[in-house]
Amino acid sequence: EDIIKKTYKLLTLTDFYVKNKNGYYSSIENQEGKIENILKNDSLDVKFVGVVKQKKDSKTATITGTVGYTKSLTDWIINHTNDSGIIKDQEKNKDVSVFNGLKYKTNSDKEKANDAKKYVESLEVSEKAKLASTLLKSVYGDSSNTAYLSEADLASMLDSFMLNPDQKTLLSIYDNYISVGSLDDTYETLGKVVTDTPSKIEIYTDSFENKDNIKKEIEEYNKSVSKENKINYNDFVGLLMSSVTTIVNTISYVLIAFVSISLVVSSIMIAIITYISVLERTKEIGILRAVGASKKDVTRVFKAETFIEGFIAGLFGVGITVLLNLPINKIIGSLTDADVKSVLPLKGAIVLVIISIILTVVAGLIPSKMASKKDPVESLRIE
Repeated sequence: EDIIKKTYKLLTLTDFYVKNKNGYYSSIENQEGKIENILKNDSLDVKFVGVVKQKKDSKTATITGTVGYTKSLTDWIINHTNDSGIIKDQEKNKDVSVFNGLKYKTNSDKEKANDAKKYVESLEVSEKAKLASTLLKSVYGDSSNTAYLSEADLASMLDSFMLNPDQKTLLSIYDNYISVGSLDDTYETLGKVVTDTPSKIEIYTDSFENKDNIKKEIEEYNKSVSKENKINYNDFVGLLMSSVTTIVNTISYVLIAFVSISLVVSSIMIAIITYISVLERTKEIGILRAVGASKKDVTRVFKAETFIEGFIAGLFGVGITVLLNLPINKIIGSLTDADVKSVLPLKGAIVLVIISIILTVVAGLIPSKMASKKDPVESLRIE
């Protein structure tokens, strides 16, 4: 409430620069009284219309602590900056800095020394005094006693030095105090924005499928253009998901290894059980053969038995899994805020039952073959 009820003054970066008598611009950010004058005459009144707060039932927050501008305010700032006097003067002569009149592209030491001398000579008394004080402190440290000298004295000392300066000192002044960088550096300092050449574009999709489609379109575009016109992009969700997928796959492979071992052991046990069943029912096999049953009929009896075992075992496994999912989901829900549930799909359950049947039938093939090959006479004699 305290934030929303107040009116604020908005200044752009270009508002802090004022044109001097020498035709160049200097910052008034730290000059008393001048900022207040700009706030009264040239600032824009703005207000906060609300504060965004995360919903209680929201699982994730995508907004961090920032001030959100409306599009109209963003456009106003861009236009106000681009229409300012300092930007227009800079665009009139893009080879020379509007801050000090020095060239952006200076190659030789001689040109740097000349620019440094030209810059110092163009300074006003107070600015010369500040530069002289800085130079003296850099040489003599705190023992320079510049506090006891007036601005006029300091400026006079600098003027005397500039009558016959050495190139090394001029180069040091240029590199440490007046180097103008590049035209792009100046535009960045002033906050100039070119709307038709954005530095980046953020794309948000409502599904993984659409994300992959956009990624394919960008890759197809990059194949059809030259290297300098290619789009460089980062698929942050893809990078995150690839890491998660790698971890999940690793865990899955370990689990598959354990499951494979358990399936082999269970198949061996089923084969042993079926073999014991054959031994226990040898006389029954002899009776079946005696009343006219063929070897295939005997084999079918044990195949049917293993089929029923696999079917019932599969139903038991699926049923126990479904029942265990209930407490598992409650435990997961109480330990985490994530909406994650353990679910056994119907198709998955059917496939698991079929796998159980196939395993038991395959495991019982050898014992059932052994049962069909038994001699009926010998089988009937067994007590």
